Amino acid sequence: ALQKDVHPAYGSGNSTASTDEGSVTSSGSYTSSSASSSASDGASGRCSFVAGCGNFSIQYNYTCASIATAIMVSHHGLTGNGLRPDYPQPDWAKTCLLSVVFIGSVVGMLTMGFLGDFLGIKQALVLTNSLTMFGAMASALLSWGSSETVWAVITASRFVLGVGV
Repeated sequence: ALQKDVHPAYGSGNSTASTDEGSVTSSGSYTSSSASSSASDGASGRCSFVAGCGNFSIQYNYTCASIATAIMVSHHGLTGNGLRPDYPQPDWAKTCLLSVVFIGSVVGMLTMGFLGDFLGIKQALVLTNSLTMFGAMASALLSWGSSETVWAVITASRFVLGVGV
């Protein structure tokens, strides 16, 4: 069935002919209704997958931060009374270490949307992945020295990691 829709304000100069398979405008462009619906289904699936990967990345990094803390406050993997931790945790680290990742995540959520609009989605995604990788690598490779220094580097790295995720 073919039908022609003409908007009254534009007269016959702006018209669209529609069929069950798609539509043709007066300029000659054709849109297939089945192609557009399958394209949107594919895009929706990709968006769900990307969102799922992002959520996995966030939860993975939060869990790794907790595991690393547990290992650092043990003595060769053992815990208990009378054992001195390999890296004694300062009081400031006990109160803010895990929360700094969440603070970084909030900063990232508030700024990365604007950067996506400003830089473009691809460049913003590269930036967030780079921050995540830098935060993870910095905590692994730059953590040496006194116990206080190690905890400070870990805290700063977790903030950067939080901004990235």
